[in-house]
Amino acid sequence: MHYGDTMHSTPPPTGANAGRRVLYYKFAEEKTFHFVPSGCHYNDALFRTDSSGKVPTRAATY
Repeated sequence: MHYGDTMHSTPPPTGANAGRRVLYYKFAEEKTFHFVPSGCHYNDALFRTDSSGKVPTRAATY
């Protein structure tokens, strides 16, 4: 978490399975919204588990 995280707020979820996807449209390209599916955090998309169930320490795209 960084300092700026304390400065924004969102309304409560609308359902038990409602996911959060916060991408700032001024800073994210449109293709980012297709790469990070609804209900998925961008770290979930970057740091997926491999076939052994391990999570890499850095993104494979880095």
